[in-house]
Amino acid sequence: MHPLERLTMGEIKSTLDLVMEKTRHMNLTQTERHEKRAEEMRKALRGLIQKFRDHVLRKEQFLEAFGRLEDVEDHPKDRMLLKEVLEALRLDDTPESGREVLELLEFGCGLKVQGLSSIFRAFDTATEKARSEGTQEQIERLFKDHQISGSAVTPNLEADPAFTEILNRLQKTYEERLETEKARLMGALPEAYPARSVKSSVWKK
Repeated sequence: MHPLERLTMGEIKSTLDLVMEKTRHMNLTQTERHEKRAEEMRKALRGLIQKFRDHVLRKEQFLEAFGRLEDVEDHPKDRMLLKEVLEALRLDDTPESGREVLELLEFGCGLKVQGLSSIFRAFDTATEKARSEGTQEQIERLFKDHQISGSAVTPNLEADPAFTEILNRLQKTYEERLETEKARLMGALPEAYPARSVKSSVWKK
């Protein structure tokens, strides 16, 4: 009896799947190979970005490491770097973390970041104003409803549904502004431009 005749249909299917998996890399199309290389580039860029944010790499070291990466066809590494750095920028970042990402945009991508910085400043101002007004409202409400005032007043904004709703609206508004500015920066980057120099950025807004 032939060895295959002793296998069940499930075992035959598993064997064929294993063979296909082992030979899959041999049958990749050119597009699939390019996308595989692009994903490897994305992972490398995310690693460099994280190392900079963790203070493992200084600016010069970051640029030198980036300069050693090779472009992937249809995926210029400068555009990929910009996309990854912009995705790393979040409205709820700590001030230090936000500054690090903005630094990367300046020296790594050659961008002027005034537009992004103004969004963060405006969000911080609006949030602080809402917090101040919410605190005052709670103080007045406690005095009006319970005659509590002075050092006995301990406002708890996080437990106030109205304040939470205000914060959620602010978050949504400024996240939309941030995403709009990110898209503008991404769309403004030329498709082709001179090769990057470790000593200087290649594109200025």
